[in-house]
Amino acid sequence: MQHGDAQAQNTMACYLDLLGAAFAGMVLAYDPDIIVLCGGVSLTPGLIEKIPAAMKPHLFSGTDLPSVARARSGDASGARGAALIAEQQFAQNQY
Repeated sequence: MQHGDAQAQNTMACYLDLLGAAFAGMVLAYDPDIIVLCGGVSLTPGLIEKIPAAMKPHLFSGTDLPSVARARSGDASGARGAALIAEQQFAQNQY
């Protein structure tokens, strides 16, 4: 893709803009310190490094950009997070 055809490059640029807009919406709504990606998206070469710049046009000036990182636990991160939330919810409902 780095030296690919123009259509592939345009498609990737469009995808990156849409991803930046989606993450910018989350930044404005939740003000996270970090955005952590896992799964196939996180494996796209060079994508994580480009996301902060892709968010910037969709944010108010002066909005702090969060860090963007790849999940340390790889593809299992989402399942581990869901299990942790379920465990916490179960513990809160114990009498």
